Order: sequence, then C-alpha cells, then structure tokens
Amino acid sequence: MNEIVDELQRRLAEATDPAERIDLMIGIIAKTSHEAPGDARKLAAKALRIARSLGDGARVARSMNCVGICEFQMGDKRSSYKWHQRAEEVARECGSDDGMRVAAHGMGMVHGADGEHARAIECFERSVELAHIIGARSKEANGLSALGCIYLESGNYGRALEHFLRAGEILAGSDEPVIACDIAMNTGIVYAELGDREKACEHYREALDMARSAGSRALQISPLTNLGNILFEQGDSAGALEHYRHALELSAGLGDGGKDLYALMNIGFLYLDTGAHDMALQVLREALPIARELDNAATWRIVFGIGRCHAELKEYPAAFEWLGNALEGSRRFDQPETEVRVHETLSISHEALGDVAKSLEHFKLMAELKERLWGRDQQRMVARLRVREEMERAAGEREILRREKEKLEVEMEHRTRELTSMALHLVEKNQFLDGLRKEMSDVVQSLDGAARPKVKGLMRQVDGNIGGGEEWRAFEAQFEKVHNDFLKRLAARSPDLSRAELKVCALLKINLSTKEIAAMLASSDRTIGNHRYRIRKKLGLNEDVNLTTHFAAL
Repeated sequence: MNEIVDELQRRLAEATDPAERIDLMIGIIAKTSHEAPGDARKLAAKALRIARSLGDGARVARSMNCVGICEFQMGDKRSSYKWHQRAEEVARECGSDDGMRVAAHGMGMVHGADGEHARAIECFERSVELAHIIGARSKEANGLSALGCIYLESGNYGRALEHFLRAGEILAGSDEPVIACDIAMNTGIVYAELGDREKACEHYREALDMARSAGSRALQISPLTNLGNILFEQGDSAGALEHYRHALELSAGLGDGGKDLYALMNIGFLYLDTGAHDMALQVLREALPIARELDNAATWRIVFGIGRCHAELKEYPAAFEWLGNALEGSRRFDQPETEVRVHETLSISHEALGDVAKSLEHFKLMAELKERLWGRDQQRMVARLRVREEMERAAGEREILRREKEKLEVEMEHRTRELTSMALHLVEKNQFLDGLRKEMSDVVQSLDGAARPKVKGLMRQVDGNIGGGEEWRAFEAQFEKVHNDFLKRLAARSPDLSRAELKVCALLKINLSTKEIAAMLASSDRTIGNHRYRIRKKLGLNEDVNLTTHFAAL
C-alpha cells in the first residue's frame, strides 16, 4: 500500500496538467483516508479548489465526495452527509453517474452508522443501480456487500446472504481480491449465524485463499480467527489453537495493536477453557498492557480472565483482587456480560472456601443480572423485528416504484422510437421534395407558354412544404414531452441561442447527423456547420467537446 501511495505522490509532484493532478490526489485519498483522514481531508480540499477553478463539474463532485469520506472517517457524520449531498447535486447537474453513485454510497454509510437501516438500504440500492448503469462491476459488488452488511446487522440473514452471494458472483474471477475477500468473509458470517458451520468454513477458507493471493497478512487474520472459533465450538481445541497462533504470527509487525490483542485473547481464553490455566495466565497477562494502552473495552474481560485463572489454581487472595477489579471496571463501563461471569466465579470461589453467605450473595447478584440481560435481549429482539418489518415495508414500496419506473422507461422508449421515426420521416420527405423541386427546375427550362407558370406554381408549393412549420411544431411538441422540456430549459439557460440554433440542438440530441439536420431544416450542410460553431461558442464549449454527447447528458 505504501509503495502505491509513494508512486502516486511521485507522479503528483511531476504532474503539471490540473485535471491529472486532481485525479492523482483522489487516488492518494482513496488509499490514505482510512489511516490518515486528516491529511487526506486537506488533500481533498486542495483537489476541490483546483476542480472549481477548472469548472470541471465531474471532478468537483468527485472531490466533494472525497471530503465527505474523510469527514466520515474523522467521525463527523453530519458534515460527511452534507458533503455527499452537495456532491450528488453537482454530479446530477453535470450528468456524472459515477459522482452520484459515490454520493449515494457515502450517504448510505452515514445512515447505516446512525442505525437508519431503511434509509441506508435506499441509498445503497441507488448506488448499486448507478454502478450497474456505468458498468462498474467492482463498485456494484461493493454496493451489494454494503446492503448485505445492513441486512446482517438487522438480523435479516436471508436477505444478507442473497446480497453477499450476488456480490461474490459479480467478482468471480476478477482482480479485486480485497473486496472479494471481504465479501467471502461476510458470507461465511451469515452461514455461521444460520448454523451452517460447513458452509461458513467453506467461505472463510475462500476468504483466506484470496487474502493470501493478494499478499495481505492483515486480511488473513479474520478468516483464520473465525475458522479457529468454529473449530473450538466443534471441540477441536488443537485445531483452533493452531489457527489462533497463526493469526498472532501474522499480526506481529503490522503495528495494529488491536489485532495483536484479540489474537492473544483468543489463545488465552482457549487455554482457560481447556484447563491450561498457567498458560492462560501467561498469555492474558501479555494481552492486558496492550488493552490498557489502547483503552480497549476488552480490558475488563482480560482482568476477569486473569482472576479466574487464579481461582482455578486455588490462589484465592490473588483471584479476589483481580475479580474485584474486574467487577468494578465492568460496572463502571457497563459490561454486564463480564459482570455476570465475575459474580459466577466469585460465587464458586467463596463456596470452595466454605463461605456460603458470600457465595449466595454473588449467586443472587448473578441471577438478577442474568434476568435483566434476558429482558434486554428480548427488547432488542423486538426492536430488531420492528426494524426488519420497516425494512420489508420499505422494500415493498421500492419494488412498486421500481416496477412503475420500468413501465415509464418502456413508455419512454416507445415515445423515443416514435420521435426518431417522425424525424427520419421528415428528413426523407424533405429530401424527396428537394429532389422533386430540382427535377421540376430542370423541366421548367424546356417549357414555354402556359405550362411554365403552372409548373413554377407547383414548385412554390413544394418549397412551402419543405421544412413545413406545422410538421415541425408537431415534432417539437412530441420532442418536449419525451425530453422533459429540453428546449425550454436550454433557452432559459442560454437565452442568446437563436430559434434555428435551438432546432439544431434538439436534432443533435436525438443523434441526427449534419446531413440529416440540413435535410430536415431545408438548409445546407455548411449552414448547419455554422450553427454548430455558434452553438458551441454561446455555450462556452471547447472544440473537443462532442455536441451530441453533451446534449445527450442534459
């Protein structure tokens, strides 16, 4: 990762083209926003200033999204959401589907972090749709994975699995091992929650293989740990220990204290639960200073583990000291699960010493806590079911909207075909009438007497029907229906465009060639070329901008 960032920074130092500099900055931000969001935020602000000076809407939107991502990593969700909203508006104005995709994904992340699952799903579904439209397969898979995580968090394992499997299919055989590894891991977690350990292990191993192929030590740790957990649940403590130790070896030297901590905890509690109390005590003592340095919530669980080790070894004075500290800490930091285990161990220890009163006291406290936890778990289950119900209701509404959208798209496609057919009919008619007029002009030279005025009269009728006003008005009315008042919007935005130039703009939008436009408007190719030149100038467009592509995006 550092090598990639170094290379991007080297190229940035050498780059002189402003657009290239923005792209390189965005590349650096993508690689550094997680680890160093403050520095990445400054770089995003710089990229935004350059993009604004260029008037480059797509890059302005991309830079705004980068600011939003950095703000999210820095913990300011409200600011992050506002930046993504602004980026979405700019992206929509300039027709950047990718800018709208990133903005939708960013807003989904904020909603997800706030526990607003229905709104998060709506945003992520929009980002997936846009990724599909632009053909960004890895981004589509990433959006599906984000949807899966929301469903997983809300306990809807069926929908979670559906989205993770779809994401995995999209990335099959791709060169995106990091994203694919994450998706395989989450798929394994869903199967584990559903009780299918065999399928869970299959996906954990798949994630492990992907992490190895990517050459990432950090990515290998989670699948190794989860495989170890399943092996331990199945009673294979030796296999579990092997996986935990391997995870600890990989975490060494990464500079990530959290990974070291949890690897040591897994090993320590495995030793404790299998009766290797001396080994457990040694490992948990090694983990404790790391937890304290990180100010980690696991500190009091480790303190409890050390106290339990002393109790199992019948070193009761030391056990009571450690367990007392664990009890105080778990209460202060609201860790009732650890508090229950402390009371249980204290009750057993006092009973072993013959202090029945103390043993009963802790047993009662343990029972009361368990009852409160059971009530809390029930409330959480009810709340989760309500969330699922709300999500399913929202999903039903979105399905109705999706069907209505599909119906409108079919109708729009039909109207567009009718419009194109109408335009081509007018082109063919005008070409025919123009050819007829030319032939009549040749014939009239050879006529004399009363015939010549009659033929000239017919020629005037033909001239009047080429580019006829009634037919154009009918075409224009249909065009405005199909393209949402395009001509009115364009005239309001650029009032100096002439009537003839607006007609050319409309015909460019439906992808007619210069020759076809000339025939439809009863004009010459040269005149249409002049119109195109003036249109470009009045709209402030460079010569390399394709007018047809430009109008298609409006």
